[in-house]
Amino acid sequence: MPKLPLNPLFCQPSPKLPLRFIVIVPFVLQIIATVGLVGYLSFTNGKRAIKDLANQLQDEITARIQQKLNIFLDTPHLVNQLNVNAIRLNQLNLQEINDVERHLWQQIQSFDSIGVIGITSTSGSMIAVSRQDNNKFNIIITDESTEGELQEYATNAQGVRTNLTKVVPEYDFRLRPWYQDGIATGKAGWGEMFKSLIDERVEIMATQPVVNNDNNAIALVSATLTLSQLHDFLKQLKISKSGEAFILNRYGQLIASSATSESFIKNNGNLELIDAFNSNDPLVNSASQHLKDRFEDLNQI
Repeated sequence: MPKLPLNPLFCQPSPKLPLRFIVIVPFVLQIIATVGLVGYLSFTNGKRAIKDLANQLQDEITARIQQKLNIFLDTPHLVNQLNVNAIRLNQLNLQEINDVERHLWQQIQSFDSIGVIGITSTSGSMIAVSRQDNNKFNIIITDESTEGELQEYATNAQGVRTNLTKVVPEYDFRLRPWYQDGIATGKAGWGEMFKSLIDERVEIMATQPVVNNDNNAIALVSATLTLSQLHDFLKQLKISKSGEAFILNRYGQLIASSATSESFIKNNGNLELIDAFNSNDPLVNSASQHLKDRFEDLNQI
């Protein structure tokens, strides 16, 4: 039986690949795969390294801000402790008004961040020195000689009173919340925000009572920061262009911010701090909300 001829389509000889192609292509494919894998790993590791570096920089910035803020807020308590020690060691006699004035006038010049330093005696006198915008210092006093008035005096280069600049009639510091709270707590602490009767600046005061050997309060020392000082301090901190620094109290109220000039509103003549959770600033709002969601109670931080 004769054989049928095969279809020429299936009997064409296979094309011969050059030996160079057969040898080189597998190596090229391996190299491409290796380079691609190395590139991918490098890209992934690079992203991780950049993220780690960014986190480290953020942590360092946060640590520096925390350190500077601690120093800033600890300074009023340091000043108060120095004055408590001076009184207890009899280096400062509260009955010698001129000596107390001179002591406070000299002292405030050593602490640029302090707005007012004062000593209030439970026997009925209060002496303070306030920092002015022109970097001069005024003396504020009320005692028997002022006949119930709170008086402010400008001073010369030696710290001696010159002209009378302000008078608040019928002033009794014993009725002021900062004095009542400072004596009642019996320890160092911060008072509530208030508006100064002298220059109408919004201030926050650190106080510490001075007690005698019978544990009775004989005086209250104080050092005051203005809220504008807190705002200015936060604005001077070196933060990223899109970042902000702000201070909240334990109730979630905004004390100061690097992005705003005021953290309070006036309601029927009373000053009220802004609730950070309802702030118009998106960063403050989201950050405070995150803290609230994470800790529920800010006292837990």
